[in-house]
Formats: sequence, structure tokens, C-alpha cells
Amino acid sequence: MKYIAIVSNLSYLFGYKFVPTRPDNSTFVGTLLIQILNYNNEGDYRSRDFELNRLAFLVQHLQSIKTFNIKLFKYYISELKKQDRNDSYLGLRFELSIASSFIEKRINFFKQESPDFVVNDILGIECSSIRIRKQSNKTNFDYKISSLIRKKGLAGYENNLTALFVDFTNVLYSLMAKGVKVDTDEIRAYTKNSLGTSQFGSVLLFALVHTKDSLEQNYIRIDNSTINLSLKEFLDSQYPLGQHYVEGYGTSIES
Repeated sequence: MKYIAIVSNLSYLFGYKFVPTRPDNSTFVGTLLIQILNYNNEGDYRSRDFELNRLAFLVQHLQSIKTFNIKLFKYYISELKKQDRNDSYLGLRFELSIASSFIEKRINFFKQESPDFVVNDILGIECSSIRIRKQSNKTNFDYKISSLIRKKGLAGYENNLTALFVDFTNVLYSLMAKGVKVDTDEIRAYTKNSLGTSQFGSVLLFALVHTKDSLEQNYIRIDNSTINLSLKEFLDSQYPLGQHYVEGYGTSIES
């Protein structure tokens, strides 16, 4: 019943009927719907439910954006229809989730290209993701963080009024799948060190995590010592520092 409801809602939001059993779906969302059926047929109910919850989030976020700003909603629907690869889809999906969270938090923002969002007329928010694209025996992916910070620093908007919001789910899953205990203190320390050679005000590493039978989006926040006071006050208000216990990380190989 949950699957049927998600298919129905997505069909309404996208403006055409998804037929999950048909293998020629042209969008990546259609591919995910087929994948959920495959997980179900294979008896991989944990991955099935994880992907179901992620698509339920997509429905929720799109409905929120549609109510808030129809022009922004149409932009994201148009972009989602163009996605045919996992990497590009997940990057856009993460940005969309951040836009929805701004709406939920009643944050004043507008969408642009570089950085992705301007908040309260002066603060920049750039969304990105870190992914492990190849099978690897490595158990440390700290270098991915420093590489991303350097790459974004070349984009022309590196300053202490801008924060990087990064989807870190895939890295955490890769580590958990190898049986590696995730050390958040170590991640914080490495990111702090990488920020020391950057002008960005802060980095927030987001991940979809299991809390009992549901999913939620949590984060680790690391501020630069040079963070602008206005950005710090905004983050303290909306994305405060603190500890939050979770039971585990996303289980799907596509997480």
C-alpha cells in the first residue's frame, strides 16, 4: 500500500504516470521504483524499505516546495526528469531536501547557481556530495573531504559567509559495510584541519540515518575559526552543534 501511494503521488507531482514494471522508464526515479520491486522479489526487505522511505521523503519535499513556490517546484521537477544517472540524481536530490528543510524552518532563501542558495540576503549555502564510486578496500576517506573543499574553493564564492552542505551518506555506508566504526570526532578534526586552508565559514556533513524503523537526515557541523558572525548565528539557530544518538546508517547500496 505504501508503494502504491508513493507511485500515485509521484505520478501526480511529475505530471505523468509512472509504470514501475516497465523497464523503459526514462527518469532515474522510474529506475528506483523498479529497483524497489527487485529488492522485494529478492527478499531484501531492508533495502526495499530504505528506498521506499527515501522516495516518501522525495514526495514530502516536493509537496512542500510546491506549496511554497510553484516556480521553484517546476524547476526541480524539470531537473529531476533530466536525471538518468545515480550520481547526478542524488546530488540534485540532496539540494532539493535542503530547500525543503529551509521551507520547514521558515528560513528566508532564494535559489541560484553559485552558490546554490542565498539565505537572509547575505549568506551562501552550497550543496554537494561525497561518494565512493568504485569498489575500494580503503577504510579512510578523509581525503574526499579535503578534495571537495579544494574543488569548491575554485568556484569563485569561497568566503566566510558561505557554508558547504555535503551529503555524506554514501561514505558512512561504505565504512559501515566494511565493519569500520565511524569516529565522528576524527571526522570533525580532519575537516577542521582541511577548513584551515579555506575561506569557507563552515562544513555540514549530512547523512540519512536509521532511527528505529524510520529515516532521518542528521549532520555533523564543523566551523572554520574565521567563520563570519552572521553565518555562525544562523547555523547556531537552525543547525546547532550537539550530540544525537542514532542506531545505524542507511543500508541500501545506493545510499
